[in-house]
Formats: sequence, structure tokens, C-alpha cells
Amino acid sequence: MLAARNHAPQPLLDGVRGRPALCKARALVENLIQRLSMMLADLPEIRELDLNAVLAFADSVCAVDGRIRSAHSEPT
Repeated sequence: MLAARNHAPQPLLDGVRGRPALCKARALVENLIQRLSMMLADLPEIRELDLNAVLAFADSVCAVDGRIRSAHSEPT
């Protein structure tokens, strides 16, 4: 996925400071982005989605915190 490969955390996924590359984590991050994109396409009432932070490990990814703002939560 192009967006995931052109982002600031790229060196961390490639391996940095003598640490091994997180090849499987790269695929998991790309999968997370794809699934979030599909969810946003299926649910147009979602106006904003924020995940902070997303941690990538050798065999998993984890969103530490998240927030969704919907059209229904906006003031009229």
C-alpha cells in the first residue's frame, strides 16, 4: 500500500538501529488501513476517525486509543 510506505514510521518497519525489519507488521498495518478505509466507505456518517497511537509489533498491531466523530454528534 503506497500510503503506508510513504509515511514517517517507514524506517521503523524497515528495521532501524540494528533492530530487525517488521515485515509481518507492515502487512498488518496495511491491512488495518484497508479495513478502516472500507469501514469509512461503508459508513458515510463517520466524519472523523482518530487512532492514537497505533503500535506495531512483530506479529500484531494495536490501536491504543481511538475516537470517532459522526454526523449525528455534530451540533445542528
